[in-house]
Amino acid sequence: MKQLESSFLNMAVVLTMITLIAAGALASVYQLTKEPIDLAKAQKKEQAIKDVLPPYTRLEEPDTVNGLTIVRAYQENTFVGAAVESSTNGFGGIIKIMVGFDHEGNVVNYSVLEQSETPGLGTKMVDWFKTNK
Repeated sequence: MKQLESSFLNMAVVLTMITLIAAGALASVYQLTKEPIDLAKAQKKEQAIKDVLPPYTRLEEPDTVNGLTIVRAYQENTFVGAAVESSTNGFGGIIKIMVGFDHEGNVVNYSVLEQSETPGLGTKMVDWFKTNK
C-alpha cells in the first residue's frame, strides 16, 4: 500500500472525517441519554413537590408568575399550600430550588432540585436550613 503524501488537503480531509465521527458519536450518546435524564428530573421535581408541601389530595397545573413556577395544593377543596420553584446563578452554575408554603404563608420545607456548587461548601445547601436533622 502506497503511503499518502502529507499535504494540506489530505490533513484537512482526515481532520474533517475525525470531527464528523466524533460529532456523530456525541450526538448518539446525547440521544440515548436525553430521555432518561429528563425523566429523572421530572421524578425529582414530583418528589420535591411532595416533600415541601403539607398533606394534599389535589394539585393544580403549574402557573408562572414573575418568572416563578407555582403549584397550588388542595385538601379536598381547601387550599393548603403552594410549592414555588425558583432559580438563580450560584458560583458554580444555576441553582434550582423548590420551596413549600402553607396556607398562611409559612415555609414548610425546601428541596434543592439542581446545583453544581463546590463540594463540601456550597453543596451543604441541600440540608443547611433544615431543622429535622
